[in-house]
Amino acid sequence: MEDENLAALIQSGKVDEFLNDEKVQNLIQEASEGILGNPREDTKTPIIMDLRDERKHQQKEKDKTQQTFFQTDSEDSEILKPGNSLYQLRIDLDGIRPPVWRRILIPGTGTMRDLHQAIQDVMGWEDYHLHQFMVDDPFSGQPITMENHDEETEKIEDWFTMENPNGIYIYDFGDNWEHIIELEVITHRDKKATYPQCIKGKRACPPEDCGGVGGYLEMLDTLKDPKHEEYEETVEWLGEDFNPEHFNPEDVIFKDTHE
Repeated sequence: MEDENLAALIQSGKVDEFLNDEKVQNLIQEASEGILGNPREDTKTPIIMDLRDERKHQQKEKDKTQQTFFQTDSEDSEILKPGNSLYQLRIDLDGIRPPVWRRILIPGTGTMRDLHQAIQDVMGWEDYHLHQFMVDDPFSGQPITMENHDEETEKIEDWFTMENPNGIYIYDFGDNWEHIIELEVITHRDKKATYPQCIKGKRACPPEDCGGVGGYLEMLDTLKDPKHEEYEETVEWLGEDFNPEHFNPEDVIFKDTHE
């Protein structure tokens, strides 16, 4: 009979009302203090305890259901599937204003060597010179310099997260082109698309071996003055069609693409 009463009470949804009743509260208090001594077989105390246990069980089941829903039904679950993460990165060439920058999409499962090649392609470099990545250790937060041979095995998603979104890529230790890498978004990839992709950017990238930021800015100043003594030489160096303000993402050709 007690089980039937308990089931009816739970079914009615009035468990909280019953437990909060003043008489019931007093009974609970007396039971906890041992005033009742050994409870008789017909005491209500077991029912009260059963109700409490049932409420805890219901709450656990509710929490479990909510957690399962979050993990399986949200968009994040698609991203977390193996091989499905897609990283949106912004790459800025440091020291030049207005900025020279690119926005790319690249799989998180790609290697740091893949990222190196993508930066070369999207910026217009020819990979003539040495390079290196400087990234924060995702566990310690300490900056480290990644060795080139490690780039072939280390994955992008292991070094860049939304909690650890920034890094530096340096190309040509003479000209010292420093690129600021920022992870903007992690989403899920389109299985039908080919990556990497360049989706946006501004301004032309400087040419190789032009003397770094300082040398390039001097060239741009020279281009503004056709009477400058180095004007003709600068035009020949940069090419007659060179336009420092021009960039079209559709012109980018990635040498190493992944399905």
